[in-house]
Order: sequence, then C-alpha cells, then structure tokens
Amino acid sequence: MTFTEREHLGPTSARPTSGVLTTSEGYRSYSLEYIAELWRKGELAAPELETAAAFEARVLGALETIRAREGLGREVAVITSSGVISCMLEHVGLQRGNGPDRRLLLYNSSVSVLEIDATGIGVRGYNLVEHLRDPQHLTVL
Repeated sequence: MTFTEREHLGPTSARPTSGVLTTSEGYRSYSLEYIAELWRKGELAAPELETAAAFEARVLGALETIRAREGLGREVAVITSSGVISCMLEHVGLQRGNGPDRRLLLYNSSVSVLEIDATGIGVRGYNLVEHLRDPQHLTVL
C-alpha cells in the first residue's frame, strides 16, 4: 500500500528518501511504513486525519471501557485491526520493533490474548496463528 503525490506539488529535495520511490508516471510513492512513521512523529497532519496521540487515547479508552464494563473473570472477544491490536500490545509492554516501521507486525486474522486482573493488564499470547493451517494464509499488511 502506498501514498502517492505528483512531483510538482512541492519541493521534495528536503524530504528523506528512505521508503520513497519515483514511478515512471512521475509520482513519488511513499511506503506505508514511511507514512506511518511520519504520522507517529506528528509530521503528517490533515484536518480529517486523527493524530497518533488521539488514536492511542481512543484505543486505550476503549480498552478501559471494556475492562470497566466486563469486570474480572470474563472472557471478551474484540475483533479489530492490527493497528488497534498493536497499540494495545505496546501499551501493556510489548516492544515495538519487529516491523520495518517499528510497528508490531501481526499476521492477518491472528489472535492476541490480553488478560486483565486486579494488578493490571498482561499479554497471555499474541500473533497466534494455529487456526491458520494453510501457509498461504499467513499474510501481513
């Protein structure tokens, strides 16, 4: 997945070239990893674009809402995107870093298990893929 812009939309000489390709059609193509890192650093902004800090606050707020509503001793399934899951996992202590843009790389349809108890939130498992028997199903975005 890439974000593209026309070459003539502004000077590009000051921009880093890591993660940047120029296509034969005169577009400059930026990798998802490059764009995500700019977004995380607050260097990519638009009126309709949620900031990384606001995204994290929204995700962690939802996690807290689930914890408060369900209480201890309940099992709750939450189906969501890898960005939300990565945010939750990083919040409970998993280090960023196994992906090219320092995000957690999670397989599509993988399962992550968070355990909430009186002392806090922990990770019981993440990126579990036992249910994906066909190796062709082991894909990442």
